[in-house]
Amino acid sequence: MTDIIEVVERGLQGAPGDPGDPGSALDNLVLINKESDFETQDATTITLDPTKLYEIGASFSHSKAIIASGSSIRGLSEATVMSYTGTDSQFKNVESRASIKDIYLSAPNGTVFECIGDDTGDPNHRYNVGSVFVIDCEKVLKSDGCGAQVFDLMQVANISGNKAFEFIGSSALIYDFSKIGIFGLVSGAVAFDFGTSVSSEISLTNIIAVGHADAVAISGLANSGNLEVGSKATVQESNFRAFTNPLTNIVFDDVRWNFRDTPLVRDTRNAADCFLTSPQIVTIGGGNSGTFFNIGGANWSFTVDHRFTISSSGIVTYIGEDAIDVKVSCSLTLEKDGGGSDVLEARVGLNGTSLPRSAANTENNSPTSIPLECFISITTGDEITLMVANMGGTTDINVTRTSALISG
Repeated sequence: MTDIIEVVERGLQGAPGDPGDPGSALDNLVLINKESDFETQDATTITLDPTKLYEIGASFSHSKAIIASGSSIRGLSEATVMSYTGTDSQFKNVESRASIKDIYLSAPNGTVFECIGDDTGDPNHRYNVGSVFVIDCEKVLKSDGCGAQVFDLMQVANISGNKAFEFIGSSALIYDFSKIGIFGLVSGAVAFDFGTSVSSEISLTNIIAVGHADAVAISGLANSGNLEVGSKATVQESNFRAFTNPLTNIVFDDVRWNFRDTPLVRDTRNAADCFLTSPQIVTIGGGNSGTFFNIGGANWSFTVDHRFTISSSGIVTYIGEDAIDVKVSCSLTLEKDGGGSDVLEARVGLNGTSLPRSAANTENNSPTSIPLECFISITTGDEITLMVANMGGTTDINVTRTSALISG
């Protein structure tokens, strides 16, 4: 956890003394006004010195990919535009940390940022990108085996390819993206394509994605192989209104994804309901007075099952990953089979055991509706049922008009 916090808090600055820290590189400032100003280059690539800070002082075009491993680049915002005319990646970062900020970039036929790690989860294999405007590109980022990515305050326009941000690998520590506008997604394109990648944490905050109605904001694996067990993804205060279906495979109640305040994607919640579709007789049998039985059968249905599954026999199973507290609110109509005034009691059941604190009863000699509710703590795989007992005899119980609502 300390490493994750360090990645986010250090953000764009890097640590004092490391190759990506602008403050430590001021004595080695290199001013760049044109492609030929770069000191080390060959026919196809420009290689930056990780011990130097590169300041872009004027707009220019370049045809060579820039090897930016461990380097720091800054511009003068809208006054400096680096236009890449090639078809490869404008910036390449291999098993290192690179910082790029305060600049306009253009790569109409290529990828702007390519980052390659060793798939060990090393957080130093990443880009720190901030205050960057991408004028046009085929792809913004390809992150392959990297330990982290931190992008903040960015606008991207005119994306011609089918993936804006693409993630590959199985050992990332954190992907953190905030205050990013993505515009011009073509039909079928994906803003954030997590593919089959796996990470410890994903955070998307204040993201706006706009484009063809058939484009997608987030694609990944359902329930949710993109995250390690016990890890989280958070999507909040984002806008995906432009898309008919903003999510692919991932859904708003995926067990390790949380959505908040994002139009067209409902807030994640833990909720379920279940209800009898026809009357059910609960068999008590001789010697079982005071014994609680599930109201089973095969006559149960539901309309809500967010992070729960509901069986036709009335078993509600929690499939979320976190331990949570839920409120169970129920209404049951009970009657002693054949009539009479035995005391009939209903309770909430947890994993087959009735909960005395939820008990409610009736001894009326006609069908009677009784309410009951309780708060319970549940973990993955816990089963919630409704249970009844004849406390005054062994006669069977008729159950009708029964429902339960679970929320937490």
